[in-house]
Amino acid sequence: MKDRHPVTFSQLRVANLGRCLEVFHPLEDWSPTDWATAVSGEVGEACNLIKKMRRGEPVAPMEVASELADAVIYLDLLAARLGIDLGRAVAYKFNHVSDMRKSSFRILPDPSNPCPLGYLPPDQAPSTPEGK
Repeated sequence: MKDRHPVTFSQLRVANLGRCLEVFHPLEDWSPTDWATAVSGEVGEACNLIKKMRRGEPVAPMEVASELADAVIYLDLLAARLGIDLGRAVAYKFNHVSDMRKSSFRILPDPSNPCPLGYLPPDQAPSTPEGK
């Protein structure tokens, strides 16, 4: 069966941190507020395209996908800046809502991370490569 999900949260995190450091700036150069503002800007751009679609203007779905992808990329960097394992947090929250709504759908969390929201204190967060 073809993999319908070509990237995992873990793969995104590794590549995202590496690229941020390599071609932009160290993750810590932006505050959580800076990262959150970047997320909201990209979500706003996606919403603007969706508004145009609602009005009947031609908008390619790929344009919306591109803005949503930008938002997810920034959201991962915000989570990284806060020491949050986004994949673990999403699984925990999804399962919590499933429990509340009595849904049978669950996402299996990573059993090696005991913290329900995947928070890693800064001294335990993944380090960046030396010399970068």
